[in-house]
Amino acid sequence: MSSKFALITGANRGLGFECVKTILRQTDPYHVLLCSRSVAAGEKAVASLPSSLSAPSRVSVIELDVTSPASITAAVASVKSLAPSLSVLVNNAGILEGEQTLSTNFDAVLAVTQAFMPLLADGSCITTTSSSCGTRFLASLPP
Repeated sequence: MSSKFALITGANRGLGFECVKTILRQTDPYHVLLCSRSVAAGEKAVASLPSSLSAPSRVSVIELDVTSPASITAAVASVKSLAPSLSVLVNNAGILEGEQTLSTNFDAVLAVTQAFMPLLADGSCITTTSSSCGTRFLASLPP
């Protein structure tokens, strides 16, 4: 197993899944911790990766619902059992569903980042994805 670990939330589809593939293509080998709200969805995503990426040996599925403190705590414990530290944390999980949007796309990102902060190695990278949908949603809120 690689000594560098990258954790990606919301990684079983969309932009998160593309991040998984991009990191697996790097010449500097990473082990990807693919986070998904369900293990089944994560495993389905791993099974669909091209064989050239050596995914079965370089990807672990972690169940993580970023809106659930209990799920975050369980995910941190799972990661601690797999990785001595994280080199990359990608906060990608997000939604566009009314009032839940802000709590998921902001509060949950903060909670996940704070929970995994102790596992981040020196020189590690935190990336948070966003879209114009978030900006449009915030503009629609009353003052």
